[in-house]
Amino acid sequence: REALPEARRPAAPIVASDRDPGALAATRANAERAGALEWMRLETAVFAESEPPAARGLVLTNPPYGVRIADKRQLRAIYRRLGEHLRARFAGDGLDWQLALLAPTPALAAATGLPLERRLGLRNGGIAVELFVGPIA
Repeated sequence: REALPEARRPAAPIVASDRDPGALAATRANAERAGALEWMRLETAVFAESEPPAARGLVLTNPPYGVRIADKRQLRAIYRRLGEHLRARFAGDGLDWQLALLAPTPALAAATGLPLERRLGLRNGGIAVELFVGPIA
């Protein structure tokens, strides 16, 4: 019994960030209900300015799906810039980061330029999306 709390502790730090304080409030409430808040650091931040908090870890992100962005070129550019930022900041000597990306189409996942594999389809907020996973390299 005494080992159970330690067994639940994640192997890497959990840092959740969003530029929207409301999204962070929802994250805080969900993490608290799940009993995981004590292991998390929540930050109001713009992802494009983020730095890796450790040498290895997992970035889980859900960029815009295109519901509010009608211009598909603009949407692809967001995914391309995401991939560029991840390669610039989360890849390289001594870094071992993975990406888990929720995206509505394989074409948008491919726009990151990262070697991602489709893992499963699901709904997020009522929107059909797919989970893509791979190394940030």
